[in-house]
Amino acid sequence: MKFLMIANSFGVNLQLYAKQIAEINGFDLDIYVLYIGGCSLYAHCNNIDNDTKGYELFVNGETTGKMISIKEALQLDEWDVISLQQASHASGILETYYPYFEKVYKYVRELRPNSEIVFHKTWAYSPINSFKYETVKDFYPPFKYTNAKDMKKGIDLCVDKICSEFQISKIIRSGDVVEKATAEIGDCYDSQGFHLNEMGCYLIGCNLVKLFSNKKLENIYKTPNLGLKTCERCVEFINNNF
Repeated sequence: MKFLMIANSFGVNLQLYAKQIAEINGFDLDIYVLYIGGCSLYAHCNNIDNDTKGYELFVNGETTGKMISIKEALQLDEWDVISLQQASHASGILETYYPYFEKVYKYVRELRPNSEIVFHKTWAYSPINSFKYETVKDFYPPFKYTNAKDMKKGIDLCVDKICSEFQISKIIRSGDVVEKATAEIGDCYDSQGFHLNEMGCYLIGCNLVKLFSNKKLENIYKTPNLGLKTCERCVEFINNNF
């Protein structure tokens, strides 16, 4: 499967171990990510209008060092799947999707009419009390959430509405994985509370592979730092819950 993500750092998190997990489970996957930190749908629209070569291209978990535009990326291959997502700080605020999601969606559909467009549902910030939700609005207005639970509800609402409106049937539920796993297995977040730690990245990579291969994961990829028992537990968690 040839998979392109028009994304940001949360897409890089998803990509980190996906190739290796897919490979050990006999699933052919090449995953490309267009990365600009904190890139929103609004910013993607501006980059489309200006054909901006501002995206760092990641392939199968590693940077290529190449800077590329959305148009160039769409023309790189006959993509099987293309995913869209909102920047994390705007992911639970419905008005930030309009009119920008439609514009990006139509542009992708025009250049790649045969590709499946899916949505990457990202995660709320850390629920750990030490994470300062109140500081986010200083950097990313109109961010309005004061806790992970309310932010997750906002993301749920936005993703449900957008996917229904644009008839997107497949959702990569990374945010749901992170919420449930943090409650049941352990903290999935890095020290900053925005991005994921190694276990969090591993979990959402497992979910991605299971979703697109349409079968349970049977073999365990052990990362350089996670213990085998942790990897086994993560795979079991995804197989049983997603």
